[in-house]
Amino acid sequence: MRRILFPSMAHAEDFIDDDTGAERQFDAHGAADGSRIDDPVRMYMMQMGEIPLLTREEENAAAWQIRSERRRFRLLALESGTVLAATTKKLCAIRDKKCRLDRNIDVSTTKENTVEAARARLEAVLPTVQELRARNAATYSEVLTGRKRGHTRIAAHEQQRLQRDRRKAAVLAEETGVYLNRDTVIAQLAADRDRMEELSLLLKTGEGSKEERRMWRKELSILLTRGQETPASLRRRVAALVETRDACEEGRRILSSGNLRLVVSVAKRYRNKGLSFLDLIQEGNTGLLRAVDKFDVRRGFKFSTYSTWWIRQAITRAIADHSRDVRLPVHQIDQLGGFRQLLRNLTQDLGHEPTLEEIIGATEMSTEQIQIMLSAVRVPVSLNKPIGGNGETEWGEFLLDESEPPPWETSHQHQLRARLEEVLRTLPQRDREVIRLRYGLDGAPLTLQEIGKIFSVSRERVRQIEGKSVRKLQVGNRSKILEGFLETDTPDGNGQEE
Repeated sequence: MRRILFPSMAHAEDFIDDDTGAERQFDAHGAADGSRIDDPVRMYMMQMGEIPLLTREEENAAAWQIRSERRRFRLLALESGTVLAATTKKLCAIRDKKCRLDRNIDVSTTKENTVEAARARLEAVLPTVQELRARNAATYSEVLTGRKRGHTRIAAHEQQRLQRDRRKAAVLAEETGVYLNRDTVIAQLAADRDRMEELSLLLKTGEGSKEERRMWRKELSILLTRGQETPASLRRRVAALVETRDACEEGRRILSSGNLRLVVSVAKRYRNKGLSFLDLIQEGNTGLLRAVDKFDVRRGFKFSTYSTWWIRQAITRAIADHSRDVRLPVHQIDQLGGFRQLLRNLTQDLGHEPTLEEIIGATEMSTEQIQIMLSAVRVPVSLNKPIGGNGETEWGEFLLDESEPPPWETSHQHQLRARLEEVLRTLPQRDREVIRLRYGLDGAPLTLQEIGKIFSVSRERVRQIEGKSVRKLQVGNRSKILEGFLETDTPDGNGQEE
C-alpha cells in the first residue's frame, strides 16, 4: 500500500494568521488557568496542534494518491460482472433521464467536464459497454463449457479473451465518471464471495438431500454467471479493493488533517452569528472533506485556495439553516445581511433609527419587501431558551399566560371555596346540597325544576329550601366568615360594600 508520511517540519500557509493558527489564542487565554483543560475547544486545539502542516509538494502527492487509488478502485470493481451490470443499469437510467446525471456522475464547471460533455460521453460509450457485456456473458459460458468437457486449452484461451473484454468494458465505463460507493461495492462482492465459498464447500462435502444439492448447484451457477469469476478470483478482487480503498482513505486523511488549521482560521470570522465555535469548526470540517473529494490536482491550484471556498460555503449554509429558531431561505439570508448594513448606514447618517419612508428612499425595494425584511431582522426568541447558570429554568416560565387567570385570582378562588365549604358544613345535608346545585358550586348551576326532580319535591319547595338556607348564611358567624370576600365598589373612595 502506498502511503504518504507526515512531514517533520511544519510549513504555515501564507493566508493563515501569523500566530500559526487559532490555538495560540486559546493558549494565551487558558495557560494561567489549569481548570480550562477540560474545555472541548481547547482540547481540540491541542490535538490539532500536534498534526504538522503539509508542504505544497506533499499536498499534491496526497491528492495524486487519492486520484490514482480512486481510479484503480473503479477499474477493479467494474471488471466484476456484478458491478458492471449494476453500473450499466444506472447509466441507462441516466441516459433515459430517469435519474439526475449530476447526482451520479462526476461533473464540474470545466469545459471538458460539464453536464453536456458528460452526457455526450455517456451516450457515446454506453452502446459499446452493453455490447461488451453481452459478449462477456457468452464468453464466460464457453469457459464453463470447456472446463466441464475437459478442454483446458480452449477454456484458457476463452478466459484470456474474457479478461481483455472485461478490462475494455471497465475502462469505458470508468471514463463516464460514474460514482461508485466503495463500501457498498465491497460489501456486495464480499457477500457473493462468502456465499459461493459456502455453496462450494457444501457440494464438496456431499451434505444435503438430492433436491437441496440441486438447488445449491443452481444458486452457485447463478452467482458464477453473474460475477463471471470463480470464488478464488473474487476473493483476490475483494482483497485488492479493500487495499485500494484503504489507500484512498489514507490519502484523504492526510490531506484533510493537514488543513485543519485552515478550518479554524475560516471559522473564527463567523463567531457570534448564532452557532457555537465548535459547531462552526464541525461544519467547516465537513466542507473540507467535500473539498478533498472534489479537488482536481491536474488543474494546478493550491488545495488550500480551493478548499477555502468549500469551508466557507459549509459554514455559511449551516448558519443559515441552524442559527435561527425560525429558518429562512438561504437567498433571504444573503439579502438580510445587505439590509442590515443599509439600516446601520442610515442610522449613522441620520442620527436616529430610520423610518419606513426613509428606508424606501434609500433603496429600490418595494414597501412590501421592506416590511418583510424588517420582520425578518427581528430574531425570535425560543420559549425553551434556558435562563440562569444551571440552565434548569426556561424563558417561557417568566411569561404571563393570558389564557389562564392570574395567580392572585386563582389563590383568591381557592380561599373562597375553602371558606364556603366551611360555612356549608354548618347546614343540614339537604340544604347544603340544594345550595351546591342551585349555585353550581360543583359544576353548572341547575334550575329549580331540575333540583326538584333530584330530591322528588316540587320546584316551589326547592325555592323555600333555598331561601331558608341563604337567610341562615346571612346571619351569625357564618356571614362574618365570608364578609372578607364581598366585592367592593369604590368610585368615590368611600369603600361602600355592595
